[in-house]
Amino acid sequence: MDEETTKLLVVLQNAYDKGTLAEGFNSARWKSELARSLTGRKLARGIPEGAWRVSYTNASPILGAGPSSKPPACHSHLKRAVRRAKPDIVLAGGLVAERACVEVWSGPLLAIPHPACRVLTNDALDQCRQILESWPQTQIVFRSAIRQLRGGTELVALF
Repeated sequence: MDEETTKLLVVLQNAYDKGTLAEGFNSARWKSELARSLTGRKLARGIPEGAWRVSYTNASPILGAGPSSKPPACHSHLKRAVRRAKPDIVLAGGLVAERACVEVWSGPLLAIPHPACRVLTNDALDQCRQILESWPQTQIVFRSAIRQLRGGTELVALF
């Protein structure tokens, strides 16, 4: 990859209250909690280091009640996040984020299972990082999803 900074927008499902958001959603606190969480640690493995500027958002602005909450995606919220981040490429984590990104974002998109998904393997995260590292030289990532299979992964096209 050249020395130019690539802008990556990571879209996750939704934030949820771990008991620390009594005063409401706080972006700095959420990012801090994300970095320490299983989701954050797995994302760190799947995102290349170096000349990348990474922004994070959620497909829904609704604050969930816990990790299993799945509020519907909010397209206007996601469109604002895309306008603000001006990404070169979007990484969607989980089906809620993937489906919303397919509808809202027409540019390069790579989708992975939700990073906290128990079946997501390090091999899939390593494949994610390798695909992102090779972009834009290889256009394999134009609109693709890494699907976790029993005993491996599969790269499929998104439409």
